[in-house]
Amino acid sequence: MNKNSRKSERFTENSTKENLDFIFNDKLGRTLILPHERIKHIYKHPEMQNKLYLVEITIKETDFIEEDLNRSKIIYYYKYFKEYRRDVMVVVKINSHGKILTAYMVEK
Repeated sequence: MNKNSRKSERFTENSTKENLDFIFNDKLGRTLILPHERIKHIYKHPEMQNKLYLVEITIKETDFIEEDLNRSKIIYYYKYFKEYRRDVMVVVKINSHGKILTAYMVEK
């Protein structure tokens, strides 16, 4: 199985109904939180419906991390997925921990 096509067992179709926050560690060892209310926001992007596992893979196996020079404490994580021919971009605000704000697919 292609490593990019595996799904996380942590995410279900009911992830938005369960009011759970998810915690990840990125490649640099930072702790990032995905609050349940942000899952609802991510699902507003049609291409991300039932694909929260892509957020986890992007955070854990990111290809590229970019800081926003205009907005302090905002970091973008990118990961290319062959099966979608696009990158997933995860937007994170870094404070004492990281908070995932949104995620969607982009053409880079």
